[in-house]
Amino acid sequence: MKKHAFSLLLVVTALLILSGCTAVSNMPQASTGATADTQANASNASAAPAAKLESASGKKYVFRYVTHDGSTPFFRPVINGMTLACQEIGADCQFMGPPNGSNVPEEVTMIESLIEAKVDALFLDVPDPAAWEKVTKEALAQGIDVMFFGYWNENPPDWAKDIAVVAQDREEAGAAMGRELMKYAPDGGKVAFFTCCPGVLPLNDRYKGAADVLEASGKWEVIGPLDATQDPEKVYGAIEAAYQANPDLTAILDIGGTLDVMGRFIETNGLQDKLIAGGFDLVPATVEGIKKGTIQFSVGQNPFLWGYLPVHQIWLWKEFGIKPHSMRSGYDIVDKTNVAGLDPAYH
Repeated sequence: MKKHAFSLLLVVTALLILSGCTAVSNMPQASTGATADTQANASNASAAPAAKLESASGKKYVFRYVTHDGSTPFFRPVINGMTLACQEIGADCQFMGPPNGSNVPEEVTMIESLIEAKVDALFLDVPDPAAWEKVTKEALAQGIDVMFFGYWNENPPDWAKDIAVVAQDREEAGAAMGRELMKYAPDGGKVAFFTCCPGVLPLNDRYKGAADVLEASGKWEVIGPLDATQDPEKVYGAIEAAYQANPDLTAILDIGGTLDVMGRFIETNGLQDKLIAGGFDLVPATVEGIKKGTIQFSVGQNPFLWGYLPVHQIWLWKEFGIKPHSMRSGYDIVDKTNVAGLDPAYH
């Protein structure tokens, strides 16, 4: 793990000390109350007992996580982190999101229903700035606490300045991806970027961080980001078309939702020694691709912390008046040297 993530380890340790938690050897792998599609992506292994904190108020809090995409296995570690934290404080928690892919209007509808139901806290990941502002202000006006997860903004708008977030600095992580690629091809070349979701703010930040590093080297020609959609077969077709149009490609990089398909494309076409593939996240198919050598590396986000830390921060705020604070979740570079034993359920 990179040095800048060390301070985060201290924060986690401090929270565990505050909570009186004991070590857990077999953390839970499924969310109580998650949407059916999201829960299906989590393991059904039984959870080990977690040390439960006593609430001074005696209240059982109702907390809800809402994301723009409830179908992706990426959120499995977030669900597991949320589940462990909610067991520790005895809260009623669910992780929710549109079941058929990224859909901001549907997410907004879900959030507004939860505001109407007067839940105790909302943890939000809304990739559209106008929609994000709208639902956040609505929740705060009803006395509902709000935290953000997944999207770090170095210069948040005025309405969001006092709202804590646990997330990766995506531009910083994108720059790390660019630097990692240069290790594999120090002489440079041509690289094509692919995305599942054009216009999604965090993905744009990743691209900027990586492209800035590569272009600054003066050795790389950058193509994209190319829209590959969220359909795996269309993703494959987009990668194939780009490669046919640019047979001199050195690398293909994912900024969201396409890396596992890149590995399949490389394996199918026998390009393991000709084309470098790298990107983001550690879903099972990506981890397997790294093990097989069809994917060279991926940048992890420590999403388990997005589920675990915000729950405890809001609980501490409600119980003891300890104000939530923003925390970067750091990044990990995973490649063939450190992939063995990595469990996607927690990474």
